[in-house]
Amino acid sequence: MLEMNKVAEMENIFNRLETIVSDLEKQTVMLNKNKEQWDKLFSWYFEGSWLQDHDLDETGVFSKKMSCGVLSEDGIYDLYCRLEQLRKDWERFSAFGKGSQNP
Repeated sequence: MLEMNKVAEMENIFNRLETIVSDLEKQTVMLNKNKEQWDKLFSWYFEGSWLQDHDLDETGVFSKKMSCGVLSEDGIYDLYCRLEQLRKDWERFSAFGKGSQNP
């Protein structure tokens, strides 16, 4: 009876993780498809004219009706940090099976 419970529990875990991995695979495809967009956004922010565009917004050059969330102080930087954290998490998970016992 204990073995049946254990197998049933493992089946539930397997099914849940199978769904999670499938979802992650789909999202990974989306990230890869949008790589040029990531590069363009981060290049504009870190190496481009983001600061100048931000300053123009501060002086009222852009219409108040124009959506300028991309010019917020932390928006792009926070997005970059979140993506960087995901990268680190994936590195940790990729070590699974290479001498480590758990992801």
